[in-house]
Amino acid sequence: FYVAPETGFPYDTDQKADFTNTTNIGLYLTSLAAATEMGFVPREEAAKKADKILDSLAKLEHWNGFFNNWINVKGITKATEGINAVSDFNKLPAGLIITRQQFPELRDKCAALLDRMNWSIFYNPNAKKFYGGYDVVKKQMSTWNMDLLAADTRLASFFVIATGAAPAEVWNSLRRDTEEHYGLKIIMPSWYGGGIFMQGICGLFLDERETIMGKSMADFAYAQMLYAREVESPVWGWSSSTSPSGDYIGWGGLRGNVVTPHASALAITYYPNKVVENFKNLEKYGLRAEFDTNGKRYAFGFRDAVDIDSREVANAYLTALDQGMLFLSL
Repeated sequence: FYVAPETGFPYDTDQKADFTNTTNIGLYLTSLAAATEMGFVPREEAAKKADKILDSLAKLEHWNGFFNNWINVKGITKATEGINAVSDFNKLPAGLIITRQQFPELRDKCAALLDRMNWSIFYNPNAKKFYGGYDVVKKQMSTWNMDLLAADTRLASFFVIATGAAPAEVWNSLRRDTEEHYGLKIIMPSWYGGGIFMQGICGLFLDERETIMGKSMADFAYAQMLYAREVESPVWGWSSSTSPSGDYIGWGGLRGNVVTPHASALAITYYPNKVVENFKNLEKYGLRAEFDTNGKRYAFGFRDAVDIDSREVANAYLTALDQGMLFLSL
C-alpha cells in the first residue's frame, strides 16, 4: 500500500507525499529482514523488495556516499536543497548492514553503498568532535556538532568510530549531562529532546542493555510510568509523533496530553510486561481501529498517537518510522 512503485522506497506517511526520509528506508529494510526471519514475508519476496531499493539508492546523487535526509520517491535522482544530518542518516547504513547479513545474494550491492560512505568527514580531529551534518547542495559542513550520547545521532557516532575514522576514546567525550525525574537520573536531552524516540531508537541496532545508555533508557521509561500515575493517565509513552491535530511534535514540543504507542514499544526490552499492559490500555482508546483507504478497511496496527484528554486518535500513519519502531521493537 505505502511503497512507491517507482523506487521501492516506503512513503513517509499514508498521504504518499513525494519525499521520504533515509530513516524510513533504513527501518523498512530492517523490517523486511526481520519479517523474513519470522516467516511473515516469503524470503524471495522480501529479497526482491530490498533489491529494488538498493538499485534505486545506487542511482541517487550523493556526496561521499551520503544522501540528503529527504529523498524523492518518484525516481528523481538529483539531490534537492537540504541537509544530510546524521541524526537521520544512520538508520539507512544500519539497514544496509542487516540486509547484507540476511540476504547474501544482495551482499555486493549493499557493500557498494556502504563502502563509499566516508565517515571520516564527520570527525573534526582538532576539536575531537563529530560534525552534525553536511549540506550536499551548498557543500559545507554543519555548524553544530553531534555531541550528545543520548540522542538519535548515537548510531552515527558508533559508525564513525567503528570504521576507524575516529579514535574510540572520542565516545567518552559525548555529553552525559543528566536531569532527575522521580529520583531517577536520565541522560539528556530526555523529555525536552523528543522523548523516548531520541533516546531509544538507536537501541534497535545497538545492544545497550548492560550500558549506561541502557540504564538511562530503562529509567526514562519508568519515569514516564510514574508520571502517568501522577497525572492519573491509564497509558504512558511520550515521544515525538504526529499529534491527533495533525502537527508533528518533536524537539521541545512534547505535550502531556499526547501519547504515542512507539514510545513504550522502544522500552519493551526492559519492561516487557508493563509495555504489553500499556498496549492493551492504548487499544481501549481505539488506536488499533481499522484504517480506511481507497474505500476499504485494513488492520494496519496502532495509529500514531492519541490525545488522552479528548480521546481523539491521530487519523494518519507515519508508515515506516512509527510502524518500523513498533515492529522492530516487538
